[in-house]
Amino acid sequence: MLNTLQSIDSHLLEMMRNFFVIEAEWFRLLVLLVADSQPILFSLFLIGLWFYGVSLRSNGPKHVALDLFWHVLVAFAIYWIINQLLPVRPRPETVTSLPPLVNHLPDNSFPSGHALFWWASWWALHALLGRPRVTMAFFILGFLTCLTRIIAGIHYPGDIVVGFFLGWWIVEVLLWLPHDTKYRRYAQDLPIRLARYFWI
Repeated sequence: MLNTLQSIDSHLLEMMRNFFVIEAEWFRLLVLLVADSQPILFSLFLIGLWFYGVSLRSNGPKHVALDLFWHVLVAFAIYWIINQLLPVRPRPETVTSLPPLVNHLPDNSFPSGHALFWWASWWALHALLGRPRVTMAFFILGFLTCLTRIIAGIHYPGDIVVGFFLGWWIVEVLLWLPHDTKYRRYAQDLPIRLARYFWI
């Protein structure tokens, strides 16, 4: 069964790689730029949301930024634990003849941390922010990030699919948990108070 799934995943990877013209230098540069863009831009968005609250002298945007931060952080922490417990699936470059377009550590390929981050951050944005244009922009950016990681040859399509389902499931569970006064006190109010010591 596992051998069959591996064969299907490898075949899909080769089909996707062959669909794109990867010999052009501009394309390789584009893949390199996009392959890690979503986590970076999402982090900058949270920082921007925080300082927007600072400029308004309002804790509202800061609460949203912290809510998004904690939901995605917990999702990624759970992913890291799962990733350590699962058997190591080698990166495609070690078992296929396709050279990678992006350098990567030879760690566990399954599931994709970028796909988990994409879906966890997008689902948290969708539930907590309520801005359709912002949500859609990060959805598209996350999709392109994950697509380029397949094209770059550092993830199988299956890694991406399992990663985003895992990210969605974890954040959905977190959203169902009660966000009571203790959560507000320690996850929101305490960081805001500490930040005031640094004038932010």
